[in-house]
Amino acid sequence: MPYASIRSTLDQLIKNNNNQIKKSISQNESHLDFLITTIIVVSVLGLLLAIGIGYIVAIYAVVRPMREFANVSKEIAETGDFSKTINIQNEDEIGDAAKAINKMVANTKMAFTEIEELFSKVANGDLTARINQEFKGDIGRSALHISSSLTKLSNTFSGDTSRGPKNGSCFSPGRGCN
Repeated sequence: MPYASIRSTLDQLIKNNNNQIKKSISQNESHLDFLITTIIVVSVLGLLLAIGIGYIVAIYAVVRPMREFANVSKEIAETGDFSKTINIQNEDEIGDAAKAINKMVANTKMAFTEIEELFSKVANGDLTARINQEFKGDIGRSALHISSSLTKLSNTFSGDTSRGPKNGSCFSPGRGCN
């Protein structure tokens, strides 16, 4: 049987090929397991790194500026010191808010300074003194009320009763000043 030796050789080749295929499959599976493990480890490390970077950014971009907002606002509320400012240089919404708050504090300080100067002038006898700045909102209404009150007071002391309170009503007990 001449074919028997060929068949035996072919069977041996097939067996060797099958063994090589099994060995290659085993190596590929090991390599695939290594790649999957590597991908999982790199993904977890990347996620942890992203969380860490996000945390650091949140601390520096949000938490610290907001803490400064709170501290300066609390200090102004407790001490009444309008010279305090929020020192935030961010070029974002938080920076815009800090600039707006600083402007509000500066405007309030300017109004108080103007009112203080006005009352100093009135205390020194200058009943013609008025608030020079044009303020808006509640401060503007207060400034208008102060100016109106000073006009009435000035008219009372100057004897011009046509524009001020009648018969010294501002100084009579139990009577309000109109």
